[in-house]
Amino acid sequence: MDMSINSKIKAAAEELQSASYDLPVRRLAEKLADVSKQNLDSMPLLTEILLSTDEWAALRVLDLLTELNDERALSALLHTLAYETHQLPFAIQLDALRQQNEWRGAVGYAEQTGGDIAEMRVRSIKALGKLGHVDAVPGLSRVLSDERENSSLKNAACLALEQIGTPEALAAVHNWKQHQ
Repeated sequence: MDMSINSKIKAAAEELQSASYDLPVRRLAEKLADVSKQNLDSMPLLTEILLSTDEWAALRVLDLLTELNDERALSALLHTLAYETHQLPFAIQLDALRQQNEWRGAVGYAEQTGGDIAEMRVRSIKALGKLGHVDAVPGLSRVLSDERENSSLKNAACLALEQIGTPEALAAVHNWKQHQ
């Protein structure tokens, strides 16, 4: 593994260990630090953190994956396209706040989580465009064709598809622009 990549992973692991509120994520970050010291494959741990319920940690790992531009992150990045504000881990936490009659906390949590997930999805889309992998085209095309998606996600998907540049990707962009 490239030492500059290894040092970036180690720095991210240290940041996650000290800043994450989520104990399982901190434990994963400890493992990630050990793996980076041994020059082993860190992608499984990075993917696990990306798909965790700790939104801040997921966004930090997403930034790292984008910077590393590693094709092995493709499936995790594609998975984040499916995130919605009612996704199970977030819904469970929100329901727990509601049951404790923490309505203000629940409303704030829902607003924050929705914003974090939208930000994660935009960043994932940008990372997919940077990767330029053809396997990302169907998922990105779905973002463009889904009427429920907001304009920032659609614009990011459009740019990502243009970066990928395959005939299928460009056809999806062309179709979307015609129907606007």
